[in-house]
Amino acid sequence: MVNVAIAMPYREADDRRLELANFTWHWLRKNHPDSPVSLGDSPAGPFNRGHAINDAARKAGDWDVLVVHDADNICHPEAFKAAVTMAHASGKVFYPFETYVYLDENSSNGLMHYDSWFVAPEIHPQHGYRTTVRRKHYSGIQVIPRGAYEAAGGFIELTGWGAEDAIMDTVFDVFASGSEWMGGAAYHLWHPANRNDPKDADNVRNHSIWQKVHAITQRGQTAQAMRDQWVPKTLRAYLATQGYVIP
Repeated sequence: MVNVAIAMPYREADDRRLELANFTWHWLRKNHPDSPVSLGDSPAGPFNRGHAINDAARKAGDWDVLVVHDADNICHPEAFKAAVTMAHASGKVFYPFETYVYLDENSSNGLMHYDSWFVAPEIHPQHGYRTTVRRKHYSGIQVIPRGAYEAAGGFIELTGWGAEDAIMDTVFDVFASGSEWMGGAAYHLWHPANRNDPKDADNVRNHSIWQKVHAITQRGQTAQAMRDQWVPKTLRAYLATQGYVIP
């Protein structure tokens, strides 16, 4: 039997976030009663999601597969279970969805309070649905076998919101066995948010780190030998300057 732990990075911020966390917690307990949920927190100051994930992973103890599960996300229970099975068998990170949908407020409330699955994505004032319906997104729910987690040295710990999932998807690709997506959808439950705010210095810094990581891997694609040798060495050295040590 696969020993599965659920790591939920969470800090109570306001009534809406608490409402979503309570719903998600009960959803997980109902659909995955054999998988304990560990809450992870971060130090004082802006929330550090990576630190919270690592904290939850330590609290969970001896596990074979870690499901990193944000406190405002849900996916189909059978997709969750299938992703666990495939992650454990393959050593790869699995996402139990292919399409990731940021639900609008009415849909989120209807789903939570009335079990209504007539849902709609949030519409962005400038971009329409382009940024709220995403294919092969790497956030929200990540199913990680222990070998991949240890090969990566855990999650990168960045202060403030943004970019850690994109960085980790690359890290799993370079230092572990990579990632795969499944069919179906995961839902992000609505809450007020200022995503990619140019006035948020932490967010700007975190995305600049991701841009550097992306540039390193893109440069390494010029030749397979260069990718195999140059990318891991260069990426490990760069991330170490950001306080993230990969074994």
